Order: sequence, then structure tokens, then C-alpha cells
Amino acid sequence: MKTRIKSVFFLFSLLALLTIAGNASAAIRTWTGAGADALAGTPGNWSENTAPVAGDSVVFDDTSSADCTWDLDIAIDDWTQTADYAGTVTFLTRYPDQGSFTNLTITGNAEVLGGVWTHPLNSGVDDQADRLSVSVGGDFTLGAAATIDLYGRGFANGRGPGAGITGQRGPSRAVGASHGG
Repeated sequence: MKTRIKSVFFLFSLLALLTIAGNASAAIRTWTGAGADALAGTPGNWSENTAPVAGDSVVFDDTSSADCTWDLDIAIDDWTQTADYAGTVTFLTRYPDQGSFTNLTITGNAEVLGGVWTHPLNSGVDDQADRLSVSVGGDFTLGAAATIDLYGRGFANGRGPGAGITGQRGPSRAVGASHGG
């Protein structure tokens, strides 16, 4: 029995050391928006010309208010948008079967105190491909100076759940359904 306890203790100790060692390379990446485009995956848009990798933390602050298009399908440790950030972060997350990047995962905390979160305008008539999908493992804070803007970004006008039976625009479209999400 004593041997098993020592083995279990050794295993937990080894896992703790591996966890600490795994987090040692994590970095804080600050958005500068100084690259050739607005993509998060472009190294020139980040401090030290290094794009975030899995396990890093990201910061959007008064360093730059340039808009960001988040195209990185990686798990981020923490997300911080200070009240001084006035740009828009557009997430390229898609519905399943519409693309491979379906959800941004933030394993720690997300603090959105300034700026805007959104997704691209859906261009399809009957199908919705783009969505804002973020999972936060820790605390989520949405500040008074921040906005999650999804206005008009769902189904095309007169389409999708709640469009009624005719799919036509105007008062004769016989609307009778609703959709909450």
C-alpha cells in the first residue's frame, strides 16, 4: 500500500512540474496593428513581431486602436482589452460544417473593457456561416465602454428562423415564427 501512495504522489508531482514547465514559455502579446494587414496571425501586428501561439495571453490597449481580424484557431490563456482600446476585433469563427475554426477558446479570463467584438456579415441568403463563438474558462468581464455588436449580422433580411412562410420582405410575408439565438 505504501508503494502505491508514493507512486501516486510521484505522478502528481511529475504532472505539477510538467504543468509549470509548459507554462514557462507562455508570453503576453500586445496588439500593435503595425503589420501589412489586420490579421491576428500576422507577426508584424504584435509586439516583438511575434504572433500569439497556444497558451499565450493577448492584450489590446492604447498601444494601437487598429482593428483586428482574429484568424488564429488556438487556445489563448487570457484576453485583455483595456478601456483605452477603441478598435474592433472581428472573429472569423464559423458554424460547424461551414469551416474549421468554429470557436475561440480562452482558458483563463477575458476582460473586454473597451472596443468592439463582432463577426463578419453573413453574405449567404439561406445559410448562416459566420458567428461569434468564444468559450471562456475563467471570468468574463464586459465593461461599460465595450460592445458586442451582432446587429444585422445573422440571416439575410427575410430569411432564416422567424422569416415566416413566404420568405418575402414587407408586410405580406406572413411572419409567425421566432428565434432566440
